[in-house]
Amino acid sequence: MTQAISRESFDELKNYLGVYLQQGRVLLDSDWNESQQITSSLLKQLSREALGEGTPNLGFKIDRIFPIPLDELAAQIEAGHADLVRSLRVDRHPKDASCWLHGDGFCLSWRDPAR
Repeated sequence: MTQAISRESFDELKNYLGVYLQQGRVLLDSDWNESQQITSSLLKQLSREALGEGTPNLGFKIDRIFPIPLDELAAQIEAGHADLVRSLRVDRHPKDASCWLHGDGFCLSWRDPAR
């Protein structure tokens, strides 16, 4: 099976802004394709300049596994309170009396996990 593919004449380095039609001249699919490629290229360039590159969210950001500084954890353990820790909570909750070491999205808690 053969395909009828038109020539590809688009070159982004030429900085063309559009394709103009001439009266009496046949409109070719290559003219239409080049016009679409110019429009697409301009939209990509505009969005890159206005919005920047990358993702609007955190994407594949790599965070620390333990989200508090280790020296703070070491200081709390050296203070002698580590033997009272009964569970690690990994839900977001407000700091309460059972929190031994509270962080963003985790907590070392004095309460049993079953309670």
